[in-house]
Amino acid sequence: MRKMLLATAAVLALSLSVPANAAIISDLGLDPNRDVGRTVTGGGLFDDQFTFTLDAASTITILAVLNTYPLGPNTSAFIDNFTGTVFAGTPGSPGAVVIGPTLATSPCGPLINCQSLGGVATLDAGTYFLDFTGNAGSTAAYGGTINTFAVPAPALGAGIPGMIAACFGLYGFHRRRRALVG
Repeated sequence: MRKMLLATAAVLALSLSVPANAAIISDLGLDPNRDVGRTVTGGGLFDDQFTFTLDAASTITILAVLNTYPLGPNTSAFIDNFTGTVFAGTPGSPGAVVIGPTLATSPCGPLINCQSLGGVATLDAGTYFLDFTGNAGSTAAYGGTINTFAVPAPALGAGIPGMIAACFGLYGFHRRRRALVG
């Protein structure tokens, strides 16, 4: 009985162990402008999440997240189904998809041994996360840059109300000038 209990405990412990490429959650902070990426140690399936917060409406640009690999039969650095997505919310409580999912394309311009993905969107203030997934070869890695910049607020009086006020101002100026001349 005791041996069976120990065997059951060992099997349970092995089944609950964390896989080598479990989600790596990294906080990029407030209004990030920085590099993202990692080496996928040992290869296999991975799901990497990078959280960030915007304090105002901002344009986010994910610039060319790249994976380069050697040409030829050695595909140990290639990432199958390499995908990037930006979600509103947090990894524990994801919301709507705001960019993607974007599947990496190959080649990347003049580089034929390269995969790349990227995206651009204007987002409201709030919490978001960038999610990269794929099936990596044993020596695969990726890297790229995320940039954010605040969306400028509209100028005072812009839009239809501003145009109406400007028209009345020009009409008033025209009448006054006419009265002075005539």
